Amino acid sequence: MKHQLLYGKQQISMKWTTYFHLLAKRPMAIKYSSVYQELPTVWQTYLEKCTIPEKQATFKFLADILSKSNFEELTQILTNAISVKEHPSIEDLHQSFYARHLDDRTVLNQTQIESLPALPEATRGIQRYDRLLIQVGDNDV
Repeated sequence: MKHQLLYGKQQISMKWTTYFHLLAKRPMAIKYSSVYQELPTVWQTYLEKCTIPEKQATFKFLADILSKSNFEELTQILTNAISVKEHPSIEDLHQSFYARHLDDRTVLNQTQIESLPALPEATRGIQRYDRLLIQVGDNDV
């Protein structure tokens, strides 16, 4: 395992992504590692409420997203998501992350539809079923 060399006192460099890929395979092993104690409190609390499949998805999410972002931003996203929903799903966190990083280039161009094809008028109501019953006859019903 490689860690970035830091200069100065009391500085620590931690490459979380490698650990999260491993924890995605065995999520219950986090309790026995030092990684759990080093996580921010909000992540510890969130993981305590997760089921095993949710923990696996959470660690996969963290491993994937940490290659694009930093842990402070993910903690802020989780904190914001918890303020809206007590236990947000991984999909909620994904959506929050990508909504935050959406820029003008990723927005789909909206094309104007010049004309719509003519469609037959749709009728609604129970009268259609009444007519069907009259055609079949009341004896068969």
